[in-house]
Amino acid sequence: MFDDLLMLLNSFYNAKSLTLSSSIVHLLSLFPDELVNQCSPFRDLKCLKLDFSLFCNQNLFEGPRRLLIESLELVPGVKAYLLQKSHNAKCTVIYPKLEIF
Repeated sequence: MFDDLLMLLNSFYNAKSLTLSSSIVHLLSLFPDELVNQCSPFRDLKCLKLDFSLFCNQNLFEGPRRLLIESLELVPGVKAYLLQKSHNAKCTVIYPKLEIF
């Protein structure tokens, strides 16, 4: 699965702007040791967005809220991998709108 995901990302190597959903960020973070040993295919990214806005369309009760917090904690490692060769890229994390009721 990890190799397939890297092959997909490699196909976008010329991208200037990239938006990844929370599920892709989570998949990448499942392989922290492998991710550290890989070179990012992105040489000239200008904009990276990590989109967690669709993480949960329902109220974020304890289980989903914990999962969201854990997923957001994974962002720095994934961001470091993706921006390895694009030091000047702007990175934005898009958070979900939290509904209280």
